[in-house]
Amino acid sequence: MFKIPRIKVKVLQEQRDKLISVFESGELMLGGDLDLFETKLKQELNQDHCILTVNGFSAIVLAIHALNIRGKNILMPAISTCFAISNAIRASGNVPVFTDVEASTGNLDSRAALVLYNETGYDLMITPNHFGIASAIKELKSIGVPVIEDCAQSFLTNSHRNSEADMQVCSFYPTKIINAIDGGAILTRNKIYADNIRDRVYYEQQERDDEVVRFNFRMPNIHASIGLLYLSEKETVESRYKQIINQYKAIIQKFDTISLLENTTPNDEFLYKFVLCFENNEKLDKFMSDMMEAGIECSKEILAIVELTDQFPNAQKLYQTTCSIPLYEELTNEEVELVCSTMENSISA
Repeated sequence: MFKIPRIKVKVLQEQRDKLISVFESGELMLGGDLDLFETKLKQELNQDHCILTVNGFSAIVLAIHALNIRGKNILMPAISTCFAISNAIRASGNVPVFTDVEASTGNLDSRAALVLYNETGYDLMITPNHFGIASAIKELKSIGVPVIEDCAQSFLTNSHRNSEADMQVCSFYPTKIINAIDGGAILTRNKIYADNIRDRVYYEQQERDDEVVRFNFRMPNIHASIGLLYLSEKETVESRYKQIINQYKAIIQKFDTISLLENTTPNDEFLYKFVLCFENNEKLDKFMSDMMEAGIECSKEILAIVELTDQFPNAQKLYQTTCSIPLYEELTNEEVELVCSTMENSISA
């Protein structure tokens, strides 16, 4: 048992009352909080349309279906933090193809994406904003295929900018910034896409078989009710994350043997994970051992979605030499100080 776990889900005092209220009203599946949550999310992410889903995976599947892409190649990065994107691509009847990532962010590399497009082509790209770091959407869009931006880890970052992606998808799993027990959303400015998704998210049309594939993917009202509670806490979360991140950055900026995954020119960017990159695997292992010895949980965040050959040099490096340290709102000042002092002692040793 770690004194300081890597992840801790915040529990709001109002949750109990809200859950009781929803149960007593009988509005477990359908209810007014669904419309309100959609409206709030559109405002936060500066979009025209929002469709709620049961989870982030279903949001990706529906976004792909909205583009009427099937039996095609869909580009994604060779590394990620989970298999949701590659699974969703396959579940939609398509084939994932992989490319390298930016060395400084872990996000889809637009230059590598362009090279692959010119060599073999693909019909769509899905770019996750790893660790809250915004992808280079403008550069990716210039390639000339639709772009789905996965904002599962970047809700705070995306709430401060206008996205040029064709669609954005979100996740509201309990470990995310906005916790809705579980859930997802698709946001877009394109009404045709939005109407297509609304038609497919649930099989309400039961008068005839029109050969349209529909799903049982809509979000229950009880999830939207909890999501609204966490959304109301967003400014508090932003403030606390900034405080912790600034304290962490003050430590790593003392050393040139370690770096932080982030955009080189951050603009209102809010990291969801604090991911450190070491010179080699040996230094990473020593750091993780020192931290865990002090009771501080840290972990490798990056998964290899495909075999990391020399075709993916940046992905290889990040997979082998990165880890994350605790970052969440409920870290106490004393815990942050312990993380900082342990981190500094380990790196300087």
